[in-house]
Amino acid sequence: MKSPQKKYNTRLLALDIVYKTMTGEEFIDKVIDDMYLTHPGLESREKSFITRLSKGCVERIIELDYLINELTDNSETRIKPVVRDILRLGLYQILYMDSVPDSAAVNESVKLLEIKKVSALKGFVNAILRNAIRKMDDIPYPSKKKDEVKYYSVWYSCPEWIVKYLLENYGEETEKILQSFFNDDNFISVRMLRSKAPKEDIIKSLENQVSEVRKGVLFDYALRLYKTSDLRELDAFNKGYIQVQDESSMITGAVADAKDGMNVLDICAAPGGKSIHMADDMRYDYFKKQASSENGVENVDADGRVDEGNGCITACDKDKKKVSLIRDNLKRLNIHNIKLKKNDALEYNPEFEKSFDLIVADLPCTGLGVLSKKCDIKYKTKYKDIKALQTIQRKILINCCKYLKPGAMLVYSTCTITKEENIDNVDWIKEKLKLRPVSIEDKLPNQLKGKTGEEGYIQVLPSVAGTDGFFVAAFKKD
Repeated sequence: MKSPQKKYNTRLLALDIVYKTMTGEEFIDKVIDDMYLTHPGLESREKSFITRLSKGCVERIIELDYLINELTDNSETRIKPVVRDILRLGLYQILYMDSVPDSAAVNESVKLLEIKKVSALKGFVNAILRNAIRKMDDIPYPSKKKDEVKYYSVWYSCPEWIVKYLLENYGEETEKILQSFFNDDNFISVRMLRSKAPKEDIIKSLENQVSEVRKGVLFDYALRLYKTSDLRELDAFNKGYIQVQDESSMITGAVADAKDGMNVLDICAAPGGKSIHMADDMRYDYFKKQASSENGVENVDADGRVDEGNGCITACDKDKKKVSLIRDNLKRLNIHNIKLKKNDALEYNPEFEKSFDLIVADLPCTGLGVLSKKCDIKYKTKYKDIKALQTIQRKILINCCKYLKPGAMLVYSTCTITKEENIDNVDWIKEKLKLRPVSIEDKLPNQLKGKTGEEGYIQVLPSVAGTDGFFVAAFKKD
C-alpha cells in the first residue's frame, strides 16, 4: 500500500528560508534549492508558494520593517528576531499575495509563534497584523519632496546608499532602475543550445510541459518560461537542450563569438553559463562546417560522443565546489569541449602565458544589476565593496593580459551598473594594459545598437528590456 504524502508547513519552510538568508552568508537561491533537496515530497504548487513568499518577503524587507515600526509605535528594538520574521511574512501576505485571505495570513502567523515556542506573543502579533489590515491605507510613507532618498529606500525596499549612488550617477533614470528590480513578469530565462537540437523541437518539448513559453527579447535562441518552479522536471532540461541564463548575460557569449579551433580561457567560469554558451557556439560552428563538407557530421565515437571539433575552453574557478557544479552541468548537457581547472585568477599562472586566442573575464562584482533575481544582494553588499572589487578585478585583468596571444581578444564583463567596475575599468585597461578596444556593434542585439558598441562596450541597465543589468567590453592585444 502506497504511503500517504507527507504534509509540509509551507509557511514554516518560508520562515526558515528568510531567517537563514538574512542571518547567514548563503544567498537565497542556494537556501531555497537546499530546502527543495531536503524536502523531496514538496509539490510544484507548494514550491511556488514557498518561493514567492520567502523571496517576496526578503525583497521587501525594508518596506516591511518600516511598516512594522509604524504599527508598533517605533518599538522595533523590543521585537525578537523570529517574531519580526513572522510579522514580515504575515505583512507580505496581506500586502502582496491576493490569493491569501487576510484572515489566513493572520491565523497562520499566530500558529508559527506556537511552533517557534513564542506563543506568549500571540496577542501582540495578532493585534499588529489585524491593525495592518484596518490601517494600511492610512500609514504615511516618507515624503519624496522632503526626503527623496528615504522615500525611494522605503518604497522600493533598497538600502539608502544604493539609492544615493543611483541618484548621483543616473539621475532621472533612478526610479526606472529601482522599478526594474521588482519585475512582476515572473519567468525563468533560458538559452537553447543550438548544437543540441533544432530550436523548433526544443520549443515544442517545452510547450508540452510549461504553462507558457515566450521568445526572448534580445536573442532568437533565448526563451522565457512562465509558471515553472523546478526545471529538473522538464525533459528539455534533462536532455541538455536548455541552460538557465539571463539574456543580458548572453551578450558576453555573443560578443566573444567563439569559433571552432579556438583555444579559449574562461578565467572565472562558475557557474559555467558563459563557458557553456561558448562551447555551444564552437560546436555549432564545427557542425555547420561538417554539414557543408562532403562527409557531413562525423560519426559518434565508442563513448557515444559526437566529434566536437578542434576548439577547447579552459574553464577555471578557485573554488573546488564551484568547479564540481560546472562539471555536473557539463554531464547533463553532454558537452566535452570544456576542460575544467581549479585556478585562482588572482595568482599568475605561467602555464597560461600567451596561450589563448580568446579570454572571457566575467569578474567578481557587486552584482547590482541582478537585484530583480537575487534580491538579497542589496543587503549583503556595502558601498566600500565597489572599490575593493575594482582592485580585485584589475589584478585579474593584469594576469589575463599576460595570457593573451598577440592578436587575441579579451572580453570583460560584469553583472553590475557601477561606473567604477565598468567604464572606469575600460579606461584603465586602455591606459595601463595597452589593449585596444574593438567595436562590438555588429554582435549586439538590435535593441542595443546605436549606443556605445562602436566604442567597444555596452552598459545594459535593468530598465531597458526586462533583463539583468550588465556590462560587456572587448579589447584586442596588438
